[in-house]
Amino acid sequence: MPSSLPNAMVSLVIGQWLQGMPRDIIAAQNSLSAGAVTSIVNRWRQNLGIPLAKDLRELAVTEKNRNKR
Repeated sequence: MPSSLPNAMVSLVIGQWLQGMPRDIIAAQNSLSAGAVTSIVNRWRQNLGIPLAKDLRELAVTEKNRNKR
């Protein structure tokens, strides 16, 4: 992942990931490689704490699916 990615791009990628979007879709929508998306998410998860990051994503996806009903 290039170190020069703006914070806004990193935040966008994390937000999309939290919404449950697949890595390849996030990459395509943001003109990034799938590996860059993985690196962004992994770095964020490690900084936050992997269990908490996983819980946040699951919560966001559950809420999104509940709102579709």
